[in-house]
Amino acid sequence: MSDAKASKTGKRYVTGEAPHWRAALTSSEYQWQAVLSLVPAWLLYLLTDRQRAFWILAVSLCCALAVAYLSARSFGRKSCFSDGSAVLTAMLFAYASQWMPRPVSAAGAAWSMFFALLVAKDCFGGWGQNIFHPALIGVAALAAFEKDGSVARAAQSGIQEGAFVLRSAVIAAGGIYLVVKRGISWRPLVSFMICILAVSFISVRLQAQLRWWDPVVLFGAIYFVSDGPTSPIAPWAKVCYGFLCGLLAALLLVWGSLFEALSCAVLTMNAVTPLLDRYLRLGLLRARPRSILE
Repeated sequence: MSDAKASKTGKRYVTGEAPHWRAALTSSEYQWQAVLSLVPAWLLYLLTDRQRAFWILAVSLCCALAVAYLSARSFGRKSCFSDGSAVLTAMLFAYASQWMPRPVSAAGAAWSMFFALLVAKDCFGGWGQNIFHPALIGVAALAAFEKDGSVARAAQSGIQEGAFVLRSAVIAAGGIYLVVKRGISWRPLVSFMICILAVSFISVRLQAQLRWWDPVVLFGAIYFVSDGPTSPIAPWAKVCYGFLCGLLAALLLVWGSLFEALSCAVLTMNAVTPLLDRYLRLGLLRARPRSILE
């Protein structure tokens, strides 16, 4: 846009280096769609474990909004709540807390939200420029904060089989909603699930621990592995990324719990994302412009 036209409209458009990508949703719309997809899972969680679920959700939301406000003031930003990043991060972290060994304290939630929103997101320039998944960084920060150093040793033996299957179905429904609305890409999601199925079929030892219908697997595949900003852009890179996340999670499962293995696998692959985009961008620049969510 020319300077004369910009002066009349009062707007200036600042762009980064080429290539530029188009997407069906804006960053704010993507995050609010993800929040909406989490509502049924959260309602079921509140019904099955009302006291713990309400406490961790309220504490995480309050801490996340407070950190987002202070971060916006520190970096000189006008809006800190409208993009939905603080709400989404708090809901993901709070929902994942059911796989932690004990209820998260208010101090632990504040510590986790500080690292998730300020260190892992805002210090990199905000949502879309972060390298690592903010909610998983919050989980890792909580592991360092807790004295026992464990994040997800709790077993789900207390959950009845019916509630277990229903929880998986509700999480899967949220994932289908996001795929239909093009809130997430189907490529890393499908390749991750294929890898989980293949590993559980090949390894008899991991069949009992690594089940594709497990809520941990479905939740991680939809909201962690398929996260737009921290996953690759190139189509083949997305496929490779999802498959490697599943393979690494299966390998790490030998030394830890399912949620620990999945979290470490995703954070490790977040660091590898730029390399996958660089070496597996087959046809990415020669074809028509693609959405980052295709």
